[in-house]
Amino acid sequence: MLIGRNITILLYDKNIKQQDLAREAGVSPQMMSRIIKGDKVPSLPKLVAIAKALDVSLDDLVCKNCGE
Repeated sequence: MLIGRNITILLYDKNIKQQDLAREAGVSPQMMSRIIKGDKVPSLPKLVAIAKALDVSLDDLVCKNCGE
């Protein structure tokens, strides 16, 4: 899933641990893992919280490199 791939890239680029992102976004570590693997599609409020925790726009989170 594109969102999971983008989160993975952003975590690497920003040197953030998945567990820390989950805590900052108010999502359980298990849920964050499922989102990143593509097993779970997050709700819009969860996407906003994840984008905020990563300090990126919602567009960057959802559609980073969509045109490539």
